[in-house]
Amino acid sequence: MIAIAGVLAAAWLVHQSRIGFYARFISANPRMAKIVGVPVQAATVWIIAASGACAGLAGFVNVASQEGRLTQSFSNGYVFSGVLIAFLSRNDPIGVAITGFLIAVLFITGQTLQVFYQIPFTMVQMIEAIIVMAVASSEFFIRHRIRWIR
Repeated sequence: MIAIAGVLAAAWLVHQSRIGFYARFISANPRMAKIVGVPVQAATVWIIAASGACAGLAGFVNVASQEGRLTQSFSNGYVFSGVLIAFLSRNDPIGVAITGFLIAVLFITGQTLQVFYQIPFTMVQMIEAIIVMAVASSEFFIRHRIRWIR
């Protein structure tokens, strides 16, 4: 329930609030945002602080619940997975929740296949790479359409 509330709050923050509008505007064209009068530096600091707080909260939840203590390897692989999920969901909070759930299902399925059928975990990583290449190539072909000239 807390995760769903967090996703809904992030979706409201990104899509409905002023800081979300500023973030999209600054991301699209920072020079124009500054010319129009958007406080670019203040909005950037606020966005970086909020994302750092969210990352710290996620790390705290991971260490407190899963590990029970702080170890050197508590965050192995999370950076790549986080970037992958953000890329696949195109930075939309609801898309992040759905994509994160599906990537987690892929990892858990891979671990199950590894234990019961001795399939190497690199197969799961290969499937993940195929998904990323398919999404990246579809994005390329959407943006750069081939037009036939007669």
